[in-house]
Amino acid sequence: MRSLVAIGPLLPQRKDLESFSRCLDFLKKDYHITWRDPLENINNLTYDAYEDVWTKLIEKWQTQFDVFVGFSLGAILLQSQLNQFLDNKKIIILVSPPAKLNSPLKDKLSNVLELVSQKKTDEALRVLQNYVSPSSSYKGAILNQDQDANVLTRLKFGLEFVLTHQFAKNSTKCETLIYQLVGEDSQLVTQENVLMTPRSICEIVPKAGMRVLEDNPGFSQAKIKEWLHVK
Repeated sequence: MRSLVAIGPLLPQRKDLESFSRCLDFLKKDYHITWRDPLENINNLTYDAYEDVWTKLIEKWQTQFDVFVGFSLGAILLQSQLNQFLDNKKIIILVSPPAKLNSPLKDKLSNVLELVSQKKTDEALRVLQNYVSPSSSYKGAILNQDQDANVLTRLKFGLEFVLTHQFAKNSTKCETLIYQLVGEDSQLVTQENVLMTPRSICEIVPKAGMRVLEDNPGFSQAKIKEWLHVK
Protein backbone atom coordinates (compact mmCIF):
# COMPACT_ATOMS: atom_id res chain seq x y z
CA MET A 1 0.00 0.00 0.00
CA ARG A 2 1.25 3.47 -0.82
CA SER A 3 1.85 6.00 1.95
CA LEU A 4 0.64 9.57 2.51
CA VAL A 5 1.64 12.14 5.11
CA ALA A 6 -0.73 14.99 5.92
CA ILE A 7 0.20 18.11 7.89
CA GLY A 8 -2.85 19.70 9.45
CA PRO A 9 -3.85 23.36 9.76
CA LEU A 10 -3.50 25.61 12.79
CA LEU A 11 -5.88 23.97 15.25
CA PRO A 12 -6.55 25.28 18.79
CA GLN A 13 -5.53 22.00 20.43
CA ARG A 14 -3.52 19.04 19.21
CA LYS A 15 -6.41 16.70 20.01
CA ASP A 16 -8.52 18.56 17.43
CA LEU A 17 -6.49 16.83 14.73
CA GLU A 18 -8.30 13.57 15.46
CA SER A 19 -11.66 14.86 14.22
CA PHE A 20 -10.11 16.97 11.45
CA SER A 21 -8.25 13.95 10.08
CA ARG A 22 -11.50 12.28 9.03
CA CYS A 23 -11.53 14.48 5.94
CA LEU A 24 -9.04 12.08 4.29
CA ASP A 25 -10.73 8.85 5.36
CA PHE A 26 -11.92 8.37 1.76
CA LEU A 27 -8.32 7.49 0.84
CA LYS A 28 -7.80 4.81 3.49
CA LYS A 29 -8.38 1.89 1.15
CA ASP A 30 -5.59 3.11 -1.13
CA TYR A 31 -3.15 4.79 1.25
CA HIS A 32 -1.62 4.37 4.65
CA ILE A 33 -2.14 7.87 6.09
CA THR A 34 0.08 9.53 8.70
CA TRP A 35 -1.09 12.82 10.24
CA ARG A 36 1.17 15.44 11.84
CA ASP A 37 0.29 18.51 13.86
CA PRO A 38 2.14 21.57 12.46
CA LEU A 39 2.44 22.99 15.98
CA GLU A 40 3.90 19.97 17.72
CA ASN A 41 6.91 20.64 19.94
CA ILE A 42 7.00 24.43 19.46
CA ASN A 43 8.07 25.27 23.01
CA ASN A 44 11.00 27.71 23.11
CA LEU A 45 11.52 27.55 19.35
CA THR A 46 12.36 30.59 17.26
CA TYR A 47 10.69 30.70 13.85
CA ASP A 48 14.02 29.93 12.17
CA ALA A 49 14.45 26.88 14.40
CA TYR A 50 10.84 25.87 13.73
CA GLU A 51 11.43 25.96 9.97
CA ASP A 52 14.65 24.03 10.40
CA VAL A 53 12.82 21.26 12.29
CA TRP A 54 10.32 20.90 9.46
CA THR A 55 13.01 21.10 6.79
CA LYS A 56 14.71 18.08 8.35
CA LEU A 57 11.43 16.22 8.84
CA ILE A 58 10.38 16.68 5.22
CA GLU A 59 13.84 15.64 4.06
CA LYS A 60 13.53 12.46 6.13
CA TRP A 61 10.07 11.78 4.72
CA GLN A 62 11.30 11.77 1.13
CA THR A 63 12.12 8.08 1.49
CA GLN A 64 9.00 7.23 3.51
CA PHE A 65 6.01 8.78 1.75
CA ASP A 66 4.62 8.90 -1.77
CA VAL A 67 2.14 11.75 -1.24
CA PHE A 68 2.44 14.97 0.79
CA VAL A 69 -0.69 16.91 1.76
CA GLY A 70 -0.68 20.22 3.63
CA PHE A 71 -3.61 22.15 5.04
CA SER A 72 -3.20 25.91 5.54
CA LEU A 73 -0.25 26.21 7.95
CA GLY A 74 0.77 22.69 6.96
CA ALA A 75 0.67 23.81 3.33
CA ILE A 76 3.07 26.65 4.09
CA LEU A 77 5.53 24.21 5.65
CA LEU A 78 5.45 22.02 2.54
CA GLN A 79 5.57 24.93 0.13
CA SER A 80 8.68 26.26 1.84
CA GLN A 81 10.45 23.01 0.96
CA LEU A 82 9.49 22.63 -2.69
CA ASN A 83 13.10 22.38 -3.79
CA GLN A 84 13.38 19.09 -1.88
CA PHE A 85 10.89 17.57 -4.33
CA LEU A 86 12.63 18.57 -7.57
CA ASP A 87 14.23 15.23 -8.36
CA ASN A 88 11.50 12.81 -7.33
CA LYS A 89 7.98 11.91 -8.32
CA LYS A 90 6.16 12.72 -5.11
CA ILE A 91 2.64 14.12 -5.30
CA ILE A 92 2.10 17.38 -3.41
CA ILE A 93 -1.39 18.67 -2.58
CA LEU A 94 -1.91 21.98 -0.78
CA VAL A 95 -5.30 22.88 0.67
CA SER A 96 -6.11 26.56 1.36
CA PRO A 97 -2.45 27.67 1.45
CA PRO A 98 -2.07 31.25 2.80
CA ALA A 99 1.11 31.91 0.86
CA LYS A 100 0.62 35.48 -0.39
CA LEU A 101 -0.54 37.86 2.30
CA ASN A 102 -2.80 40.56 0.92
CA SER A 103 -4.46 43.21 3.10
CA PRO A 104 -7.73 41.33 3.77
CA LEU A 105 -5.89 38.22 4.96
CA LYS A 106 -3.41 40.22 7.05
CA ASP A 107 -6.20 42.19 8.68
CA LYS A 108 -8.20 39.08 9.62
CA LEU A 109 -5.24 37.19 11.02
CA SER A 110 -4.10 40.30 12.89
CA ASN A 111 -7.58 40.69 14.32
CA VAL A 112 -7.45 37.20 15.82
CA LEU A 113 -3.88 37.78 17.02
CA GLU A 114 -4.93 40.95 18.83
CA LEU A 115 -7.59 39.01 20.73
CA VAL A 116 -4.96 36.41 21.58
CA SER A 117 -2.64 39.11 22.93
CA GLN A 118 -5.50 40.28 25.16
CA LYS A 119 -5.97 36.67 26.32
CA LYS A 120 -9.55 36.64 25.05
CA THR A 121 -9.34 32.97 24.14
CA ASP A 122 -13.00 32.25 23.52
CA GLU A 123 -13.51 35.37 21.43
CA ALA A 124 -10.37 34.65 19.40
CA LEU A 125 -11.60 31.13 18.70
CA ARG A 126 -15.05 32.40 17.79
CA VAL A 127 -13.68 34.94 15.30
CA LEU A 128 -11.24 32.44 13.78
CA GLN A 129 -13.98 29.83 13.44
CA ASN A 130 -16.21 32.37 11.70
CA TYR A 131 -13.46 33.10 9.17
CA VAL A 132 -12.64 29.43 8.61
CA SER A 133 -16.18 28.06 8.46
CA PRO A 134 -18.88 30.75 8.53
CA SER A 135 -21.68 28.21 8.08
CA SER A 136 -20.92 26.36 11.34
CA SER A 137 -21.77 28.01 14.64
CA TYR A 138 -19.13 28.21 17.34
CA LYS A 139 -20.40 26.70 20.59
CA GLY A 140 -17.58 27.85 22.81
CA ALA A 141 -14.73 25.92 24.36
CA ILE A 142 -14.61 24.65 27.92
CA LEU A 143 -10.97 24.93 28.87
CA ASN A 144 -9.08 24.61 32.12
CA GLN A 145 -6.21 26.98 32.89
CA ASP A 146 -3.52 24.83 31.28
CA GLN A 147 -5.61 24.19 28.16
CA ASP A 148 -6.36 27.90 27.82
CA ALA A 149 -2.67 28.76 28.01
CA ASN A 150 -1.85 26.05 25.46
CA VAL A 151 -4.48 27.35 23.02
CA LEU A 152 -3.15 30.91 23.32
CA THR A 153 0.43 29.69 22.75
CA ARG A 154 -0.55 27.71 19.66
CA LEU A 155 -2.60 30.53 18.15
CA LYS A 156 0.08 33.14 18.82
CA PHE A 157 2.89 31.03 17.38
CA GLY A 158 0.95 29.90 14.30
CA LEU A 159 -0.58 33.26 13.42
CA GLU A 160 2.66 35.18 13.90
CA PHE A 161 4.53 32.63 11.80
CA VAL A 162 2.06 33.04 8.92
CA LEU A 163 2.14 36.84 9.19
CA THR A 164 5.93 37.08 9.25
CA HIS A 165 6.88 34.16 6.98
CA GLN A 166 8.68 35.01 3.77
CA PHE A 167 9.07 32.51 0.95
CA ALA A 168 12.41 32.31 -0.81
CA LYS A 169 12.54 34.60 -3.83
CA ASN A 170 13.02 31.66 -6.18
CA SER A 171 9.87 29.88 -4.94
CA THR A 172 7.73 31.19 -7.78
CA LYS A 173 10.18 29.69 -10.29
CA CYS A 174 10.23 26.23 -8.74
CA GLU A 175 9.52 23.44 -11.25
CA THR A 176 8.01 21.04 -8.70
CA LEU A 177 4.47 20.01 -9.65
CA ILE A 178 1.95 20.99 -6.98
CA TYR A 179 -1.82 20.70 -6.83
CA GLN A 180 -3.82 23.26 -4.86
CA LEU A 181 -7.43 23.51 -3.66
CA VAL A 182 -9.08 26.77 -2.59
CA GLY A 183 -12.70 27.38 -1.63
CA GLU A 184 -14.72 29.67 -3.87
CA ASP A 185 -16.50 31.22 -0.88
CA SER A 186 -13.58 31.25 1.55
CA GLN A 187 -13.59 34.18 3.95
CA LEU A 188 -9.91 33.73 4.78
CA VAL A 189 -7.59 32.12 2.20
CA THR A 190 -8.69 32.91 -1.36
CA GLN A 191 -7.25 32.42 -4.83
CA GLU A 192 -5.39 35.72 -4.39
CA ASN A 193 -3.36 34.16 -1.58
CA VAL A 194 -2.13 31.18 -3.62
CA LEU A 195 1.51 31.13 -4.68
CA MET A 196 1.54 30.00 -8.30
CA THR A 197 4.64 28.38 -9.75
CA PRO A 198 5.30 27.27 -13.35
CA ARG A 199 3.82 23.85 -12.57
CA SER A 200 1.07 24.76 -10.12
CA ILE A 201 -2.45 23.53 -10.75
CA CYS A 202 -5.06 25.37 -8.69
CA GLU A 203 -8.67 24.22 -8.54
CA ILE A 204 -11.37 26.48 -7.10
CA VAL A 205 -13.85 24.42 -5.10
CA PRO A 206 -17.42 25.67 -5.65
CA LYS A 207 -19.70 26.25 -2.67
CA ALA A 208 -16.81 25.84 -0.23
CA GLY A 209 -15.08 27.98 2.35
CA MET A 210 -11.70 27.32 3.93
CA ARG A 211 -12.45 23.66 4.75
CA VAL A 212 -13.02 22.47 1.21
CA LEU A 213 -13.16 18.74 2.01
CA GLU A 214 -15.89 19.35 4.57
CA ASP A 215 -17.85 21.99 2.65
CA ASN A 216 -17.86 20.27 -0.74
CA PRO A 217 -16.58 16.71 -0.28
CA GLY A 218 -17.93 15.48 -3.60
CA PHE A 219 -15.91 17.92 -5.71
CA SER A 220 -12.81 17.93 -3.50
CA GLN A 221 -12.57 14.17 -3.11
CA ALA A 222 -13.06 13.60 -6.84
CA LYS A 223 -10.30 16.07 -7.66
CA ILE A 224 -7.84 14.53 -5.20
CA LYS A 225 -8.63 11.03 -6.48
CA GLU A 226 -7.97 12.25 -10.00
CA TRP A 227 -4.58 13.63 -8.98
CA LEU A 228 -3.71 10.43 -7.13
CA HIS A 229 -5.02 8.20 -9.93
CA VAL A 230 -7.33 6.24 -7.63
CA LYS A 231 -10.99 5.35 -8.10
